Amino acid sequence: MVEGQLEAIRRQIHEAEERLKKSSAEHGNARPPLAEMKDHELAPTPPPPSATPPDQKPNKLREELTAVHRRFRALLENSGDAFILVDSKGDWELANQNLSDWLGYTLEELQGISLTEVFEREDVKELLAGLPQWLGGESPVRRAPYTLKGKHGEQVPVLLSSHSWISEAGEQVAWLVLEDMRYLHNLEAQVAGMKGFIDAVMRSGTVPVFLLRKDGLIMEANRAGCQRLVVEQEQLLNLHLQDFVVGSARTDFQALLGRATAQQLVSGTYRFLRARGKEFVASVSLVGVADAKGAVSRILVTMERLRIDDSVPEAEGRV
Repeated sequence: MVEGQLEAIRRQIHEAEERLKKSSAEHGNARPPLAEMKDHELAPTPPPPSATPPDQKPNKLREELTAVHRRFRALLENSGDAFILVDSKGDWELANQNLSDWLGYTLEELQGISLTEVFEREDVKELLAGLPQWLGGESPVRRAPYTLKGKHGEQVPVLLSSHSWISEAGEQVAWLVLEDMRYLHNLEAQVAGMKGFIDAVMRSGTVPVFLLRKDGLIMEANRAGCQRLVVEQEQLLNLHLQDFVVGSARTDFQALLGRATAQQLVSGTYRFLRARGKEFVASVSLVGVADAKGAVSRILVTMERLRIDDSVPEAEGRV
């Protein structure tokens, strides 16, 4: 699993703290009480044979730890997510401006209100109930969906994650990380609308439309497409669209399918052969259709007939 920025900073802080603790133990007084020491043990301990002062290493580690915390603060300020720092008492503060921007508050306004004005009341109870576990790094929340309330009643869907942390003061705290899901929800709505449009075109549109597998196998075709090729739909779904391309242009059409998988619109003009033996020339436009993971799994094809002329020479594809 790829380590995220927050986890990387957290690891660096933890490693720096451990080195600091180890260094302090190495340079500390681990000898027995004064009354139990022999006379020769009371003599001053000579400094180690090194030009480096004994306390320089701990100071260097403290500087390193401070630098890691400084990088962490820069990460919070420049992140696209919102961060809420919650202490062991349940008090909270914002680490960047994002949440206040999402909800329509100023930073000062949002910092001065209760979490119940941002989250649903039941959600706040649930969050505070889980706080003791989060502080100890137990049962963390990972991208749980919540809906926040904006200043003017708007709803902001987010994914919430919790992270156990040690503050610069050495206090056990928890970070709540909020991811804004509005963009994804808008994108999903656009995809749903586009799918509805495509479904309508596939059912009753007058323009021939085909949905192909990446190798050109026809997965769906609307009524206009079946009529254009003079093939019944049940039979058409077992064929490749390039099988209807005349002559050597079939190789060019195959290459066009490959370019369509790059999710860019490509087009070409070809001579097609109907099932009854009559040819026609048509311009086709192809575009890759991505699945939920962003991978192109289908190709959408529209066809515009140019003319019917048996004397026209074989038409090669033009991109």
